[in-house]
Amino acid sequence: MAQQIKSFGDHYSGFLRHIKLAVATFSAVVLVGVIVAFSLQDMYRSQALIMIEEQDIPTNLVQTTVTVYATRQISSLNERIMTTSNLVNIIEKFDLYAKERESTPARLLARRAKERIEIKFINAEATTPQGALRSFVAAFTVGFQDEDPEKAQEVTSELVSLYMAENLRARTEATAETKQFIDDEVATLDRQVLELETRLAEFKEANADSLPSLNMVNLQMMQRVDSQLLEIER
Repeated sequence: MAQQIKSFGDHYSGFLRHIKLAVATFSAVVLVGVIVAFSLQDMYRSQALIMIEEQDIPTNLVQTTVTVYATRQISSLNERIMTTSNLVNIIEKFDLYAKERESTPARLLARRAKERIEIKFINAEATTPQGALRSFVAAFTVGFQDEDPEKAQEVTSELVSLYMAENLRARTEATAETKQFIDDEVATLDRQVLELETRLAEFKEANADSLPSLNMVNLQMMQRVDSQLLEIER
């Protein structure tokens, strides 16, 4: 059986057929991408930076502890702010998803609003008392995306206000709890001190003649008595 050998012309014509198919496929993909890109609505993102105040934590604690504390604090704020009721208030206040709300309750749109909120941590480095570099959370950003740039900015400002108000409320509660704890401890110590003073007074009254503080006085009295005895004997 004779083997057919392809010439250069056969290879060239095959290359042309493949290159035309590749160009056609690429053109179709680009055309579909352009159509999809132009059909999508523009999205605008507004972002705000919130700095974290330095916590009153002893210097002997490493910065990783500060990082954990700040992360937990922000996570706690997120749980308090990203509630369905707060998101519904934001949707209604800034008239978000107006068309969808005609047929869908705002509570069902709260999830969509939450997905457009973006929280990012910003880390920094500092030197610990031991001389090691530790990373800690120095700030975080709050952002919101929307088709309307003004609404994106307004919602972001509202979120920042909620974070600041909730942080103030949390600090106030923590301060009140700390004050109550300190007051309770002071009252307990006062009772203990009063009890000890009472017991000390009773002990002094029962052992008035043998207290260590009266040794010198007793010794002087004994010396005066001895002197008087000597005078009497003379």
